[in-house]
Amino acid sequence: MRSSLLYFLFIIFSLFLKGQVSVFPVVSKERLYLNKPFHLTFVVKIKGQLDTESPLYLPDLSKFQVVGSASNYQTVVKGNEVEHQKVYQWVLKPLKKGKLKIGVAKIKVNGQFYSTEPIDIFVNDVSPSTNSYLKQKDSPMTMDVLLDNSEVYENQPVYGSVKIYATNPNELRQIKKISFPPQENIAIQQVTYRKSNVQMMDNRLFVQEVAQFVSIPTQSGELEIPSIATKAFKGQKLVSKPVKLKVKPLPKNPPKGFLDAVGEDFTINISSDVRGKMLVSKPINLKIKIKGKGNLTKMKLPKIKVANAEVFPPKIQRNISENPKNRRGEVIAQYVIVPKKSGNLKISTEDFAYFNTHHERYMKVPISPLVLSVEAKKEKTIFHDTSDYSPPTFRYQDQQKPVKNTEKIFDGKLILLNILALIILLIAFFGFRKWQKNNIKNKNNSLGNTLGSVEESEEEIKENFENNIQDDLFFLKKMKDEKKYEAFFKEINELEDKCKNKLQISDLQQFINESLGAEQVEKYQKLQEKIQWEKYAPLKNAKQIDEIYHAIVKLYLEISK
Repeated sequence: MRSSLLYFLFIIFSLFLKGQVSVFPVVSKERLYLNKPFHLTFVVKIKGQLDTESPLYLPDLSKFQVVGSASNYQTVVKGNEVEHQKVYQWVLKPLKKGKLKIGVAKIKVNGQFYSTEPIDIFVNDVSPSTNSYLKQKDSPMTMDVLLDNSEVYENQPVYGSVKIYATNPNELRQIKKISFPPQENIAIQQVTYRKSNVQMMDNRLFVQEVAQFVSIPTQSGELEIPSIATKAFKGQKLVSKPVKLKVKPLPKNPPKGFLDAVGEDFTINISSDVRGKMLVSKPINLKIKIKGKGNLTKMKLPKIKVANAEVFPPKIQRNISENPKNRRGEVIAQYVIVPKKSGNLKISTEDFAYFNTHHERYMKVPISPLVLSVEAKKEKTIFHDTSDYSPPTFRYQDQQKPVKNTEKIFDGKLILLNILALIILLIAFFGFRKWQKNNIKNKNNSLGNTLGSVEESEEEIKENFENNIQDDLFFLKKMKDEKKYEAFFKEINELEDKCKNKLQISDLQQFINESLGAEQVEKYQKLQEKIQWEKYAPLKNAKQIDEIYHAIVKLYLEISK
């Protein structure tokens, strides 16, 4: 029991002691180049009165040339706490390019070893030497292309930047837009022209970053980013040197659902904006969102999987970070689906996998299907309508009162009514024949006047219709130009109702068929389909709405002729 208690106290003391000591590495530069020096620093922080019992044990630095080293020791007092800081610094030159690892460094404090975490660094090819630029007397300015990573996988985005070197900082202000030549096996994307602050190198040379870009290699092998060009001070043409890029092929036998997606942290989410009940034949807006970091502009999207529903083609929206170095973003496929049957509607996608560049292997993305409940439309039948009207005779049968026999009385009255109706019919017939003979002489004269008045009425109706339709079309155009699409589609419905009222018709399609022919009817039907699609589309297409407007104008002008 006593030994267990001592062991427990020892564990607690070790954890407390560990919280008092911290060791961590620091690399001085984000970009490292072959044979170019950088600083590697190890910082040891000790809180309290603890004793250091060993020097700092270094990791394996055989892949680096040690240029020099230094150390520093200081004590910082913060209130009642005393903190001892030991800083060990080395100046190193990488001897190999590519991905390198700096291993674990450790130190012994109060009988216990404390170590750093290993860190990965990437060493690029040789950077431009400042002396080589200064030796070019005929070219006081030079342009260079730098890649963040010179060895990547196929379809893996590579961040690059363009730098200008000059002996006169004022000449850097004259740089014009840079042109990137097309390349078959490397796609240059997302070019930005953010200029950094001008920096001085070796007290003689000025440098400025003038452009950033992302390149995506589409095939493996030793590729080359061609020279880029621009114009500078006094029309001087600057041309960069080609940059080599080693592209590794992706592993063979990719899993099902691999659609050329390469990067990290891909996820899929399926959502809908449905609120309340969903009915059969009622459109539903659906979003399939893919998030991640990688070649979001080049990868393909998995197809939607849904049964018992009509699916319209999606509208694709890509939201990528404006910073080329951070290729995080999302791709949104917006669908409109129309359920055909009631019940549970399960919505999912096909399998989706990507190649993870960090772990260097294929990974499948888990997909959580969306399940919606669809109800059938409630339609009233004849039986539902008449069920509320029960014959009142059933209520009187239960009273068991004697019912008077009226069958004979009813038969006598019926005979008298038939005779009276026959007499009235004969009188009306002979009276009509007499009126017809008296007015037949004036029929031809009155017919001409009547036809003339009908034609004038039709012309007046068309003239009023044409005047009113111009005002409605002007308002429709205003709603389109101001992108008030809800009011735009509402005005289309009101315009059709006004047209029916002015022309005194109930079916506009039938009127078009009788007046303009079958060809115009077909155009009218296609126009209605396009209107319904854009009305319920989650993202409005300005070009499609403009086509709808012009088709409506053409249709109603034909009707008003």
